[in-house]
Amino acid sequence: MKSPSPPSLYTNVVYLFTCAVKAHITYIGYTSRHLLTRVEEHTDLTKNTKSHVKSHILACDGCRNADVSFDDFTVLKHYSSEMDCKVGEALAIKKHRPFINKQLFANGASMILNIWT
Repeated sequence: MKSPSPPSLYTNVVYLFTCAVKAHITYIGYTSRHLLTRVEEHTDLTKNTKSHVKSHILACDGCRNADVSFDDFTVLKHYSSEMDCKVGEALAIKKHRPFINKQLFANGASMILNIWT
């Protein structure tokens, strides 16, 4: 029998980031790659990768001081395909209304949400 993979190796997931200080500040995203790879892009402040979570961490003293890690990310759902992930992400954002995503949608950055708004 095959043993289950650890969450860090999951692919095609919708995930939730929660601010280390203010629990109402959240972000929902998806990745078709290993979740750990995406989390490292969000949390590695030394690399020049664009990330709205990284922008929040840099602006939030509490997150910088708390040393945000994989533990600050939660898998909301594991999907079988990238397209299912994209739809699942949009539905999760519509349902939970995460603070960071609200700001993105206001600026037009999350266009797939236009399907359900």
